Amino acid sequence: MRWAKWLVGLAIAVVCLWAITPPYDGHSKQSAIKTQCLSNLKQLGTATTIYAGDFDDRMPPERWAEALTSTLNIPDMFGCPTTFRVKPQTGFAYKLGLAAARLSSVQDPEHTVLFFETEALAHDVVANLAARCERHDRGGSNVVYADGHGKYENMNAVLK
Repeated sequence: MRWAKWLVGLAIAVVCLWAITPPYDGHSKQSAIKTQCLSNLKQLGTATTIYAGDFDDRMPPERWAEALTSTLNIPDMFGCPTTFRVKPQTGFAYKLGLAAARLSSVQDPEHTVLFFETEALAHDVVANLAARCERHDRGGSNVVYADGHGKYENMNAVLK
């Protein structure tokens, strides 16, 4: 009789745990990768602001990865976790036309893309937004703006 009550209690506990545990469908892993990717991009945006502060308000030159790494002694974070297969590579690009420009001269910094994801596989990629990729779900990609904020964007909206 005791065993029966114990088994019923155990069965109820298992059913309760099963009911509150969300199903694993791979979406949470993709979401974690997207968040790590955005974090890396935001760190590049912050590093660019620090670089500009040290270099007379100038943003990094076209060889941005080399400049940020050597000047600020930051770790190699130049890519989305989905691209880390063979080094060196990057999944990020610096927007064409911003290299060595004055940070304070950027018009509308909250809408000016600074770094974005791309499918290029080399360091120091400088490109226009047409080179962007829809790396993550729903046709979007992570971007960082000149004012330092970053977010996941539908790339068609960014290109308008």
